[in-house]
Amino acid sequence: PKRESKDYSKIYKVKNVTEILRRNFQKNYNFARYGTINESYKVRCLCDPITGYLFNYQIYLGKEETSGKETPLGEHVVFHLMSGHKFPRETSIFR
Repeated sequence: PKRESKDYSKIYKVKNVTEILRRNFQKNYNFARYGTINESYKVRCLCDPITGYLFNYQIYLGKEETSGKETPLGEHVVFHLMSGHKFPRETSIFR
């Protein structure tokens, strides 16, 4: 959908998946006495920009401990999401 549309969402490429997950979470769990709201999570995703396919993701939980060499955060995230996978030589990753 276009940005001007009332149906537009910043997460429209993964909206259906998140809705399926949310419904299943709610269907398969009953709260006992307490619940918490956590607003501190960020999810960093490596996606195909054409199809929106989520290839890899990392849930950010706060600053990580580093060992020795300091790598800029953006570079660290890109390397982490790409590590262990073979990509075509001409692949470009944008953040």
